[in-house]
Amino acid sequence: MNNKIISIYFVLSFFISLSLIIFFYGNLNDYYLAVSKYGDNDNYFQLVDNFLKWDFSVFVYHPFGISILIAVLNFTTKIDPIFLMILINVFFAYFSIIIISKLFGNLTSIFFLILGYEFTLVSLMGGSEISAIFFILLSLFLYESKFKKTAFLTSSFVYFIKPWAIALPIGIGIILLFKKEKKILIEFLIISILMFCFYLIISYIIYGPGLIFEGYKSNDALIRGEKFFIDFPFVALLKEIIGPNSINGLSTLTLPITNLIKIFFYIIIISFGYFCMLRNFSLYFRDDIYKIIFIFSSLQIFLIFTYNSPWIFHEFPRYSIMILPFIIFSLKKYLPTNKTIILALIILSATFNAFSAVGYKNYINFIVNTFF
Repeated sequence: MNNKIISIYFVLSFFISLSLIIFFYGNLNDYYLAVSKYGDNDNYFQLVDNFLKWDFSVFVYHPFGISILIAVLNFTTKIDPIFLMILINVFFAYFSIIIISKLFGNLTSIFFLILGYEFTLVSLMGGSEISAIFFILLSLFLYESKFKKTAFLTSSFVYFIKPWAIALPIGIGIILLFKKEKKILIEFLIISILMFCFYLIISYIIYGPGLIFEGYKSNDALIRGEKFFIDFPFVALLKEIIGPNSINGLSTLTLPITNLIKIFFYIIIISFGYFCMLRNFSLYFRDDIYKIIFIFSSLQIFLIFTYNSPWIFHEFPRYSIMILPFIIFSLKKYLPTNKTIILALIILSATFNAFSAVGYKNYINFIVNTFF
């Protein structure tokens, strides 16, 4: 397979998903309205408005990186922010797939497209995960291509979008610390520290002295009765499965069976993939790029399984999406290579993503009411 084939699979996957989503909503206007209300998008668009007016009296607790991108593009092009979010995500999604193929091979790229449930869904319905993935992959590609200063800049921007992604510049810094290239280490520290200071300044402007953490607490993002974001590994996850202990009123037993299958599927995939990483530990420490990937993935795994929030179970696919390309790479020897199987999986995956965007029961009821 070459980039042309990957592009065809990408277009096919997104065309199927988008067609089914628009078919459900009936027209583009209703689709845009659905995007504006999907997930946390209202928070991102409120932040866009705050940046454009430079008025942060309306408090929004979400990370601001994707909102900065949309605000800058809206200011320069006057294109509607909702359309810009979709445009940015699809653009970043395509080039993420291409970068994965360059770094890890075509098979890993294709199966990220197949298994990346949140990847396709967020691309078409809006969110910040795709931007985070893109800048993570772009940083790795730039680092591998010897554009290290630019890689330091882009890797530092990732946590503007997803704060947990600060694990990426930390991984780069750890690798450089043990190398003898003092000049590069100093350049990294200067760029990273300046970017972090810039992040803190914007955070203070938006959130005040408590930064983003106060926003999460006021939004009841933690397990009931808890005050800290970190707990012992798997504790929050198990509490939510057995409990639930969520003050958001979430209940494991009342979730649709499709949601439960999806969640546990990703828990198994991520756990087994990281186990394969650990088993091939020595292979990951031959080249700098793989060392960074291993450190980044390890830090992300630690944060995922110790995050003291009920959402860590209910939104597990979303939280794990940033390391999914690396997990799939670690599983590459288990992936089928038959083109017929891959094509069938692309179609099934795209259909699943579209149905997930509006809910399986909603889509089935819609089809029944439309055709029968």
